[in-house]
Amino acid sequence: MPATSSPTLIPPDLTLDVLWRHAAVAPLDDEALMRIARIATELCGGAYVRISLKQRDTLVPVARAGPPPTVPVAPPHRLRAVHEVLDGSQAWNCLQVSAGTFLDTNADDAIAPAEPWTHTVVPLCAPASEAPQGVIEALRPAQQDTQVARPAHECLGDCASLVATELAHRYETLRHAQTEDHLKQVAENVGSGLYRSTPEEGIIYANRAFIDLFGYDTLDEIVALPASDLYADPHDQTRLLQAEHENDGLNEFLVEMQRRDGSTFMARISSTVKRDDNGRILYYDGVVADVTERQTIERALRRQEELFRILAENAQPAVFVLDEDGTFLLAEGHDLPAIGLDPDEAVGSSVFDHYADFPAVLRGLKRALAGHEVRDTLHISTFVFDVWYSPLRNEAHEVVGCVGMAADVTEHRAAEEARLRSAERWERLVEAHPDPIVVSIGGCIQYINPAGAQVLGVDHVDQLLGEDLFAFIVDDEKRQAAMQRLQRVYEGTSSTLPIEQTIQWEDRPPRTVEVRSVPITYNGQPAAQTIVRDITRRREAERTLRAERDLLERIFNTSAAAIVVMDANGVIAEANERAEDVLRMPKAALKAGARSAFPWRIEHPSGEALPEDEKPFSRVKAAKTSMHDLQYALQWPDGTRKVVSVNGAPLLNENNVFSGAVFTLIDITDRMEAEQELRAAKREAEAAARLKTAMLANMSHEVRTPLTSIIGFSEILTEEISGRPARFSELIMGSARRLLTTLDSVLRLSKLEAGTEVLETESVDLHTLVQNIVYEKKQQASAKNLDLQLTCYAPVVCARGGRGAIQRVVYNLVSNAIKFTKAEGMVQVHLAQGRRAVLFEVTDTGVGMTQSFQERMFKAFTQESEGLAREHEGSGLGLAIVRELVDLMDGAIEVESTRGQGTRVSVFFPCA
Repeated sequence: MPATSSPTLIPPDLTLDVLWRHAAVAPLDDEALMRIARIATELCGGAYVRISLKQRDTLVPVARAGPPPTVPVAPPHRLRAVHEVLDGSQAWNCLQVSAGTFLDTNADDAIAPAEPWTHTVVPLCAPASEAPQGVIEALRPAQQDTQVARPAHECLGDCASLVATELAHRYETLRHAQTEDHLKQVAENVGSGLYRSTPEEGIIYANRAFIDLFGYDTLDEIVALPASDLYADPHDQTRLLQAEHENDGLNEFLVEMQRRDGSTFMARISSTVKRDDNGRILYYDGVVADVTERQTIERALRRQEELFRILAENAQPAVFVLDEDGTFLLAEGHDLPAIGLDPDEAVGSSVFDHYADFPAVLRGLKRALAGHEVRDTLHISTFVFDVWYSPLRNEAHEVVGCVGMAADVTEHRAAEEARLRSAERWERLVEAHPDPIVVSIGGCIQYINPAGAQVLGVDHVDQLLGEDLFAFIVDDEKRQAAMQRLQRVYEGTSSTLPIEQTIQWEDRPPRTVEVRSVPITYNGQPAAQTIVRDITRRREAERTLRAERDLLERIFNTSAAAIVVMDANGVIAEANERAEDVLRMPKAALKAGARSAFPWRIEHPSGEALPEDEKPFSRVKAAKTSMHDLQYALQWPDGTRKVVSVNGAPLLNENNVFSGAVFTLIDITDRMEAEQELRAAKREAEAAARLKTAMLANMSHEVRTPLTSIIGFSEILTEEISGRPARFSELIMGSARRLLTTLDSVLRLSKLEAGTEVLETESVDLHTLVQNIVYEKKQQASAKNLDLQLTCYAPVVCARGGRGAIQRVVYNLVSNAIKFTKAEGMVQVHLAQGRRAVLFEVTDTGVGMTQSFQERMFKAFTQESEGLAREHEGSGLGLAIVRELVDLMDGAIEVESTRGQGTRVSVFFPCA
């Protein structure tokens, strides 16, 4: 870089005389500067490089490197190019000169070579108000100028910066060493007892005054003692330590102490507690004074104690002492150059001369010299200082000067402002972040953004501040692992990879989250920033998807139907095991062949050939719609033929472009054969039914006519004769009527089973119809001394159906109830109107039915007591006819019966 733009300047208060005086530099015997010279030689293409520093009125070479010219080189102060740089007329200089220009004419063999040379000079920079403190030169033949990438003055400028940095470092090291020695001398010469102690080792340092105060000879004797031996009452040590910890130090704490010879004295102790960044106590610094004669030394002790505190706590900032006229008596500290003071020149000079242009500085000092303590923040040039001034008083309490301290807080203020701006930006970003972000220190939540409160289900983030971060983790084992990982984050040794956790706060629903933590500093303390991503819905969706996939896979593998997935070209991409059986090929062979290479031929179940566009794949591909239960025949060359039912659906991509199809094939060959057999059997059954109907019709004509004559003549005989012949006539008439009833029932049931019974549906007043039948059956019930009752739960009860059919159902059920109920029993009939159905119910206290008979009670010609030993007459057709009629009217019938207790029959007719 050019020398004029170098950011590294020699400190403004640095005088090379100080470095020369303390042997911090030496002529041509400085390894660090020689190293810089060698670097410059390399950068300048092998040039001869010389570094020279001012010493009083001349320039003294301190380092050189590279091949020297073939003739002796004159000292730097005799060269024109050097003088032009030193007097400020040139920021840097580069001349092409003859060798005679830099020839040392005092040399015995001074003969100038003929070729020209390039002489480049760059100053060792100082602030603009002062002259350069030295130069760095490079000499090389002019013909080599084109062989290097950068100009020589830029390379020398970089090396000049290195020289300035090295000299500044030596100067600071020298000043620090002088300051430390001076502070030790001050401490040893202070009249009060000064000490430093640690919680573990007790007293580790005490000045001479402290040792003498307790009557010991050496510091080693003090260090070897238990601290309690210094107290008249050892319990006072506990009281002192408690006060020191509570107040972070002591302020004129009074306690009785004990000397080596056993004598005691009252001591006044003031101390400060020094802690590390984590709050752990490092050491105590304190001052002990014998206040037995308090009136004579108290004020002096206060001054000395304050001075020691300032010196002990603030060694780096500038510390100075002024007399009452403002003359510097002492000026020490790292920051003295920053406030424009030279440690070697400040003592003895007037503060009012130094800061005549800074009234704010003088205003505070004047107040201190007037007896006031002052604390302030001052801006001097580009620096910012925190300052403190305090008056110094003599035993008469008169102000005899002041002590002051100035600390350079420029960088601290700038860093604090930058930190605040960064923190503000961070907070804005975090507050608006959609994912929860948590900042914790030692496992305790210090900050959480609104998204975190939302995920945990709380109303406000304040509810979570101070909570244990690990308490949210549900699994104990994972909680322990998380604590270990986060501890490494707090220590700043690592970040964590994203880890899945299940968290829950109080009774809120648990959430599945993915967390990642990185180390940060929060409010000046090591902390962890944890980003929490709520993946509860994602995991639920994954579980659902996985379950659906597993279900589909199980369906695919266990389906009774063959399943085939084909791509857009008709090649089978996947097939299940059932497909191997139906298509008579292993899956590997199915997936390897094209559609045209399959051995079967697709045709119509009737055997007719199918055009290509009517085959399943072509049909689905062309229409892009599903097909359902279409039947095809697969014909193999060996004569095997299968009929399959095919369902298919297209597979479309996101652009609605056909990308394949899925088909299910069900082998219905056996079903088709069975259906053909069933159809043939149905035709035979229908023919038989027609034959039976025709036979019954003929029988009805052939049997009904004689029966009618028998019944008519029996009625005439019954009226005309008496006695035993009349009894026979009545038996003939009753048997004929039963036979006629049975015949009517058989014919009616036959029509119902054959489906030839046609009902004319209408709205039937069921209440009136049932009431008439009950009234008709009253006489039959009374003959058996039965209680026959009708109960209707609605004013109007109307059903939809055939009037004759409903009448036959009601008549049969009421008749059965009366017939199968013994004397003194009860028959109850109930009617009720519902929104969608009408209830007709008959309940009796009759003989009831067994469970086994109830399973076959609706079969024709079935009675529970059969044969010659049966108890009740009848053909066994009544309930069969009732069931057929109820089904024909879209009704329903329910039966509940217990043998020996009775029966309840409920019939539901459609509402009108």
